[in-house]
Amino acid sequence: MATQYLRITKLHDVRGRIDYISNPERQENLLAYRTTMDNKMWLALANQNQRSFKNNSRGVSANGKCIEAREIIFHLPHRFSADPERVLNQIVDDWKNTYHTDCAAALHWNHDKTNLHIHLIFSERERLDRDKIKYATRNMYYDADWKRCNKADAVHVIHKGEPTSPPFEHAKTRSFKSYTWLEQELKDHYAKILGLDRFERDGLHIPQQKTFKYQNREKAERIRENNQIIREFNKTVDDALSKHVLEDDLRTIVEPLKDSVSPK
Repeated sequence: MATQYLRITKLHDVRGRIDYISNPERQENLLAYRTTMDNKMWLALANQNQRSFKNNSRGVSANGKCIEAREIIFHLPHRFSADPERVLNQIVDDWKNTYHTDCAAALHWNHDKTNLHIHLIFSERERLDRDKIKYATRNMYYDADWKRCNKADAVHVIHKGEPTSPPFEHAKTRSFKSYTWLEQELKDHYAKILGLDRFERDGLHIPQQKTFKYQNREKAERIRENNQIIREFNKTVDDALSKHVLEDDLRTIVEPLKDSVSPK
């Protein structure tokens, strides 16, 4: 059975990140994309989080920055590329039904088509019913502290037709920032619905390293070469497990090799 790799990150510019994962001009191997709310509502979410951050004297954030949303990145076996729309719809529908917040998701290959993965960006706040939201009847202008001001002095603008009252719940879903939720619920949940084994940090498998588009070419090439070795290593482990080699017996063979194969 294939192994699951999953991580979660904080987003300080949710609309910029959504554009990055969904824009075909920025993603050469974009297979599918879906969002559960339009750009105006993603902007409204960003604005509400920025206002809340400004008004919160404790400044609950990472490195003094407002957290506008969070992103899950998880890897999939290559067979899921055969029907990308179905896979992505399954993930998005499951998120809404299970965790009740809005999300945007994209299914990608990496540059070398060796890593099939999903980016799932999600709101930490549940959206209110439409009849509880007020919308602007004209453009409204605000300064850096979200106080009404003249157009010439504006830093923020709420355009006609966009929400003026908070369209999302006042409180964020607390579990989303919990390490326990990530490790004991979320990873198990996706492993189950996708039919994958969970990746364990102290397990027999080794995670691959990510390469970036604008990374130093020599470093990126070293990572790609090392990832190929890791894929072969992990496949050997999977083959041994499929032949019912006991995990404890396999560990005595694998553990001494992991240090030489693991990314430096």
